Amino acid sequence: MAEGEDKQLQILSIDDDPVNQMVVTSLLEAAGYSVATAMDGFEALEYMEDNADTLPDLLLLDVMMPRMSGYECLEQLRELYPVDLPIIMISAKSEATDKLK
Repeated sequence: MAEGEDKQLQILSIDDDPVNQMVVTSLLEAAGYSVATAMDGFEALEYMEDNADTLPDLLLLDVMMPRMSGYECLEQLRELYPVDLPIIMISAKSEATDKLK
C-alpha cells in the first residue's frame, strides 16, 4: 500500500441469516469496508484461526444462532484473541434482561 493510502478496514459479519448477511455486506462495502462473512460461530472461529496473522478490525456477532450462540462464540473469541478486538453483538431480542447479558 502506498504511503498516505488508507487501509481498507476488514469486518467479519457472523450471522446465520443469509438475508441479514446480504444487507450488512452491501451497506458496509458501499461505505468502503471489506467484509467477510461466517454463517455460525464455528465458521467464525475457523475464519479467525485461518486469518490469525491479519485479524479483522471489527466483528459483528449475532446473538441467536444455531449450534453455537453468539454468547458462546464471544466467550471463545475472548479466550483466544486480544481483548481489544472490537466485537459488536447484534440481536433482535428486545427484553431488558437480554440486553444486559
